[in-house]
Amino acid sequence: LQKSLRFVFHRHEILRTALRRDQDLLLQHIHPPGELGLPWEFHETPAISPDDLQARLQAWIRIPFALDQAPLWKAALFQGLADEHLFVLCFHHAVIDEWSTRVLLRELAAVYQVAIQGLAPSLPPPAAQYAEFTAWHRRWLDTDARQDSQEYWQRELRNLPAAPHLPSLDADPGVSIEAGGIQEFTVEGRLAERLTRLAQQENVSRFVLVLSAFQAWLHRHLGQEDVVVSTPVAHRHRVEFHDLVGFCLNTIPIRSRLGGAVPFQAWVDQTRRQTQDAMRHAEYPFERIVELVSRGRDPQDSPLHQFMFVLVEEGSGFRSLGSAQAHPIPLRTGTAKNELTDRKSTRLNSSHIPLSRMP
Repeated sequence: LQKSLRFVFHRHEILRTALRRDQDLLLQHIHPPGELGLPWEFHETPAISPDDLQARLQAWIRIPFALDQAPLWKAALFQGLADEHLFVLCFHHAVIDEWSTRVLLRELAAVYQVAIQGLAPSLPPPAAQYAEFTAWHRRWLDTDARQDSQEYWQRELRNLPAAPHLPSLDADPGVSIEAGGIQEFTVEGRLAERLTRLAQQENVSRFVLVLSAFQAWLHRHLGQEDVVVSTPVAHRHRVEFHDLVGFCLNTIPIRSRLGGAVPFQAWVDQTRRQTQDAMRHAEYPFERIVELVSRGRDPQDSPLHQFMFVLVEEGSGFRSLGSAQAHPIPLRTGTAKNELTDRKSTRLNSSHIPLSRMP
């Protein structure tokens, strides 16, 4: 496993990258292969209870990274009882996103399968490295498309109201802003089928349909006509970036304005048009979108939005390491970055909702 992980480590530059400040710039410092040791730890935990293991994991994960010191990730193998082991990868978000995690785990499994046969691992070289992605994006910021996107976001986010809060949060200001929890539930059977049929009937994607429902729910419970829900976009429409490991993710805000009674079908159509417009300008960096919003922001609040909607593909694509079967385990951090993040799988059969600052 170490040998396979080291192969992937050397293969992707971002896994050997530190972020160092030069005046107002944050620059990538890429270490050559072999210069850094593999950030690997091994822990024997044969008689530890699940609660103690969870606490030990939490402590290990919470050890902070220094951005100017590579690598900005680490791995650990916790050897448990009999044939059960826990393999943990921990990354700073500056160097990886969820898409990249799937790429990395897929490659790790492929390399491991070869390594256990005593063969030298081999994969085609990556089509691009993360530094090439960032260079491409900087060039894009000098094009006319950047100006067009900037003007779009200025128009779209003009005269935003103050950031709203869910009523239950305002009622208990003493709760820590980072405190959070997760509520999970499954949408299945007849309801899942009805959602699929409704999306087909309205000629929209499942993303737009469920986002529309989430927005309508927020409007009702906030009692506010103007609400911003942000959503992450993969930012990988170029073929050479499909298997890139690095933080390519961008976040775009989708503003919904509900005035009076609106039939849900009309609301879905409006959400579809708003989403399409936003996606056409998804290359514009979120941090620059925030700068365009000319209103004071509470430093305790997330910039621009308090609510996020995320639709992801189920699973990690990591099902086995050789003959060993693998499955993910939940890790509860007790924190959240937003007041409410609605996270759903693409199969519409589960919902994973981190709730921030909830009593």
